[in-house]
Amino acid sequence: MNMAYRWFIGYPLNEQVPHFSTVSYNFKHRFNTASVEYIFRWVLKAAADEGYLDTEAIFVDSTHIKASANLKKQARKAAPKEAKPLCTRIV
Repeated sequence: MNMAYRWFIGYPLNEQVPHFSTVSYNFKHRFNTASVEYIFRWVLKAAADEGYLDTEAIFVDSTHIKASANLKKQARKAAPKEAKPLCTRIV
């Protein structure tokens, strides 16, 4: 068993650690979107009150945006054909 994990969650060496699925099941059913949002705002406010936040520069993580870099999966669209210019001869 990982001693650092036991220390982090506060379990002594002689106490059995719960199975990981029990913890994830409880988090899944106990916390809804509103409670997670409330906790996030509480942590953010505590950090702001202590002066740890600087809003001069804001960075956004865009890992949730799907990249379209795969050339094999691109949809082929027909480009509109250009009309040939009318050639007039000047004699």
